[in-house]
Amino acid sequence: MSTAIRKQTSRYLAGLLTALMLVSPAAFAETINGKINGLQCAISGFVCPVDQVDAMVTLERDFVLQQADGVYYTLTNVDRGVKARYALQEATVTGKVNKFYKAVDVDTLQVGGKTVWSKKMQQELADELYKSLYATP
Repeated sequence: MSTAIRKQTSRYLAGLLTALMLVSPAAFAETINGKINGLQCAISGFVCPVDQVDAMVTLERDFVLQQADGVYYTLTNVDRGVKARYALQEATVTGKVNKFYKAVDVDTLQVGGKTVWSKKMQQELADELYKSLYATP
């Protein structure tokens, strides 16, 4: 390898390491608190459904995490059924936030201080299902 290529590679690696040191791990995951609300209701500026048996639970196409100031985030990788189950409840999500699209790639969803969904839980369930379906007798 020539000296010029080594110098260029060294500069590149030094720059890359410096950039990685400046970005803290906390920058990748954020925690957001709010209430699970129907997407259409959040867009319209309402908090709904009224309760868990309200027809709006079945009519809403999706649910969001809405903060007290009205800002809401879609929870992109959490199943609609999980979000509907916790409609109207205070929740905390941790994950990668995209503020431009107002979306969160959720790592954990907590309701009442209890983790009710996480990527790890989802993967464990998928693994168990796979084992039960394809286990050799």
